[in-house]
Amino acid sequence: DHDGNRVPADAEERDQVSVAFGTGDIVGEFARETVCLSLHEAGSTGRPVPENGSQVEIPGTDCTRVRVVFATEMTSEPFSAFEFDGVLGLGLESLALDPEFSLMGQVARLGGPERSRFGVFVSLEDNVA
Repeated sequence: DHDGNRVPADAEERDQVSVAFGTGDIVGEFARETVCLSLHEAGSTGRPVPENGSQVEIPGTDCTRVRVVFATEMTSEPFSAFEFDGVLGLGLESLALDPEFSLMGQVARLGGPERSRFGVFVSLEDNVA
């Protein structure tokens, strides 16, 4: 939920947030995801990280957990004109809903990337890298 606590899978309601983006708005629900800076094989051993009073296994030392907002509603303007299906928040940590929503802030906590470059690869298929 908005405070980072786990929501039971059978919960009928979840916390939501409304976010202004350019000339439009989205309404979305909160979730956590694992983000890695390199490819990891499925089932590879990783390291445990604390999360909500327990430990969560993540694939490697270059991976981190981030909080995200998944859009459930969005205005047709401007989103119907977009060719992409998401917005990756790379803004300043102080502008995020919470520091855990800042991808680059979370990456910096890992010690930062080895190089001062950052790229994103998006695919329609899950089995490509």
